[in-house]
Amino acid sequence: MQNIILRAVRFFCRKIILKDLKRQYNEILTHLREQNVFIMDEREYYKFYKSSKLKGAIIILRHDVDRNLKNIKVIKQIEKRNKVRSTLHLRAKERTYKLKELKSLDLRGFDIALHLESSSLDEIKKDKMSLEKTVKRKIIGASIHGGYYPGKNISKKKILQNLKKAGFKYITFFNKGNYPIKKYGMLLIPYRISDLEIVQSGYKEFMRQLNDIIKRNGCSSLNTHSEYF
Repeated sequence: MQNIILRAVRFFCRKIILKDLKRQYNEILTHLREQNVFIMDEREYYKFYKSSKLKGAIIILRHDVDRNLKNIKVIKQIEKRNKVRSTLHLRAKERTYKLKELKSLDLRGFDIALHLESSSLDEIKKDKMSLEKTVKRKIIGASIHGGYYPGKNISKKKILQNLKKAGFKYITFFNKGNYPIKKYGMLLIPYRISDLEIVQSGYKEFMRQLNDIIKRNGCSSLNTHSEYF
């Protein structure tokens, strides 16, 4: 009960701080275009990474869909206006929304990845299959939900190996650097900035980090959480 209350308090505090996220996201996309940054979804990045054709700063748009699906349309409108695409990271465990709810949404224009909530190979395969069946497309990417880190019974190496065995090509996690790396057959997309940095340090510091990536001709996922739009 105490954990539920703490999560609720944390959510509402973030909601207040991120009250301008919709406007800020539009500003961020405008800024990236003005800086001639490559902007893309994760699947598109994976394709270009394999061919090594991109030279310059790259920002990969990602949204963790943790609590509900209601703001997906808002995000789509902003991205359509800015002529960009993003990846939705969706949970398959149905703890906060049902997969069948996705069928009422127009997901065209979005890439889809799994927001991982398990570490065993069987569970990863099951979640991947459930999400693929619902959205009717192959899933190749993943991230880890809720700050989950490997515990005593499974290592980062084992998680990456299980993801590879399940048919995943990349994970947006385990890499706080400026450039992609490969480990155990998986591409680790850099993950340096998210809307949670705005909560922790403010919008000005968030933009400083973003501009640092651009200055270095680096690469990072830019992660927002759909419930705060």
